[in-house]
Amino acid sequence: FLGWLEREVGTKVEDLTGKTTIKKYHETTGDNLISILKKNKKKLHIDPSRRDFQDGLSTEFDKSLQKLIPLKRKIEMTDYLIDQIVYKLYGLTEAEIKIVEESSAK
Repeated sequence: FLGWLEREVGTKVEDLTGKTTIKKYHETTGDNLISILKKNKKKLHIDPSRRDFQDGLSTEFDKSLQKLIPLKRKIEMTDYLIDQIVYKLYGLTEAEIKIVEESSAK
């Protein structure tokens, strides 16, 4: 998605204001991305207000999320399974596991 976006706008994401949010696009909405791009309008080679650009962004954004979300779920499940194995290896009690999980959630 980010490669597509850079090709469409003619500018590197790294050069844009709000680049952190753009790079973490999977944690935001397509509308928020368009808003960020509108704020960077002078740096872009296209007008982010154009309907055809917004439609293209929406399509590419959705396609990317359809691939990314299942991968993120697999990673989360793998992390959970690894944690369970480590807890078992160290023989942690439920109380100790609760302490570990609460401290890592912060």
